[in-house]
Amino acid sequence: MATSRVPARLWSEESSVGVDAPAALTDRNLAEALLTHAPSSGFRTDRTPEYLAWRTAFAPLRYRLLLADDRDPGAGGVIFRLRRRGDAVEAAIVEQLAPTWRTGARLVSRVLRETGADYAIGLRTGPHAGLFPMPVPGPLLTTRPLASSPPPPSAWRLTLADIELF
Repeated sequence: MATSRVPARLWSEESSVGVDAPAALTDRNLAEALLTHAPSSGFRTDRTPEYLAWRTAFAPLRYRLLLADDRDPGAGGVIFRLRRRGDAVEAAIVEQLAPTWRTGARLVSRVLRETGADYAIGLRTGPHAGLFPMPVPGPLLTTRPLASSPPPPSAWRLTLADIELF
């Protein structure tokens, strides 16, 4: 990561790990089972099956879905994409929908191991994220108050899916 301090490439790298997220998330039952683990408090995008299908639909980003248990989407999963950043390949964890911290950590570990990515990035949105803080600044969130002051940073429950631009 230290040797890859350049912007990430715009389009994602190919991967066969997990399943094609846009195709999988057309299954409403699968999406609803995953969404039982979405944040339900704080300032965040309201996650719905339609939102997940829309958010992952842009083909050049090649979103993948890795489930904790292929037979039970209610066991949790992560939506990710691979992108090259300098000499490294990073796994961008855009959604973590896991019931426990341990499940989230195992899923991130599997993404790294099975894809061969050098590291994973994401936003820690709660106790189940399975990601560890970095000693460097992360994304800078800029708000524009319309009627009052923005909520404090501790109240936000954003994921990379909320802020990742392409």
